[in-house]
Amino acid sequence: MNAVASLSQTFPVDATTLHAALTRPADWWGAGEAAEVVKDDPPKLTLAVPVDGERTRVMLVLNGAPGGTELMVMHTGFANGDSRDAHAALWEARLDRLADVVNGR
Repeated sequence: MNAVASLSQTFPVDATTLHAALTRPADWWGAGEAAEVVKDDPPKLTLAVPVDGERTRVMLVLNGAPGGTELMVMHTGFANGDSRDAHAALWEARLDRLADVVNGR
């Protein structure tokens, strides 16, 4: 199975600022979690993320939006829907931390 977690959020910053923050996952990813930037091709960024012993992929896509930049997240490669659902919830927390980083908090 290749379950996909997909979500988006708009940040009140320009694409350059958001992209710079995304290339530093240690700043917003979370304690005990790992992510490696494997491809940086603005406005897209691809991360490799270990999940349950498997290497999953995350594609991050930046799009202009009213008042800032929309970040679209597509996390693929989950073994099952339960793993996907658990990581969708983790993404909500990650995006909250990313918002703190880009807003200087």
